[in-house]
Amino acid sequence: MNKYFNYRFYNDYELIYLAKEGDENALNVLFYKYERIAAKIIKSYIFDNIYFEDLVQEGRIILYNCIFKYNDDSMLTFYTYFVISFKRRLARLIVEETYGRTIKINELGLKQLSDNTNKKSKGVMLTGESYFTDKLYIDLFNECLINNVKLSVFARERKMDYHKVHYMYNKMIEELKKILN
Repeated sequence: MNKYFNYRFYNDYELIYLAKEGDENALNVLFYKYERIAAKIIKSYIFDNIYFEDLVQEGRIILYNCIFKYNDDSMLTFYTYFVISFKRRLARLIVEETYGRTIKINELGLKQLSDNTNKKSKGVMLTGESYFTDKLYIDLFNECLINNVKLSVFARERKMDYHKVHYMYNKMIEELKKILN
């Protein structure tokens, strides 16, 4: 932090202005300052440190975007703007990870499985071919349940109505619950 000694008396708004003008040192001072804030936020949301560095990097990305999108005339301070933006991003990441892996697999009454390519349940490989004969159901199972493709994307790729795909998905889950339980 010694080479940034000249910036120690600058406030966030001055540093943001300098960063927008292309001053790399001002940008680095903001990164240094807000990285610690991001780390505190991450620790309040996440309990295992497996993805800690990845989430700190997400914080840097959000900070960089906030610096260049922040409007001085807004009613939020820059600190509040960053914290809100970062917490929203963390919440989205947590929901995507949870919904994509834990909830979808747990809808079947199975334990969360970490290996995406070799999912086994009761000694049976967890693939669509094991449970269905209809190609559409096999594809729906493999893509949406195993590979975490969103139903809307699945429907769009096959030029199908989203509501029909959603209905098929729910029907598939109910059939799998009967088979696996």
